[in-house]
Amino acid sequence: MKSSEQLVAAIREVRFAMDRLTGDDLAATQPAARQALETQATALRADIERLLEEIGVEGQDRLLASHALVIGAGGLGSPVALYLGTAGVGRITLVDHDTVDLTNLQRQIAHTLGRLGMPKAQSLAWSSEPPTPL
Repeated sequence: MKSSEQLVAAIREVRFAMDRLTGDDLAATQPAARQALETQATALRADIERLLEEIGVEGQDRLLASHALVIGAGGLGSPVALYLGTAGVGRITLVDHDTVDLTNLQRQIAHTLGRLGMPKAQSLAWSSEPPTPL
């Protein structure tokens, strides 16, 4: 297993590479490269969580195999889904019939101006994908 310093360096390297792909709009032309970086980022997140004695390898595997249902993608559902995705929950089902409205943005942290009119469940799904670690 890598040391925490090695993990931090590797995470920065992956983050930089993903930012370059996004910044240059290469994600559309090089989906395999983006997928490879996302896979690497997922593995690094798992390594970080394995460093935590409370989670360990078995705990990470259980999180990845788990499923959560979030009903509502508003003021409460937004942070819940973000935390679940960040924690490494393997599958999250989002249910909401509403669309993102300008009046939602001050309290529904997963939605952005660019997603106005989009179904909230879709907007939240984009936001709750596992993040690239810092």
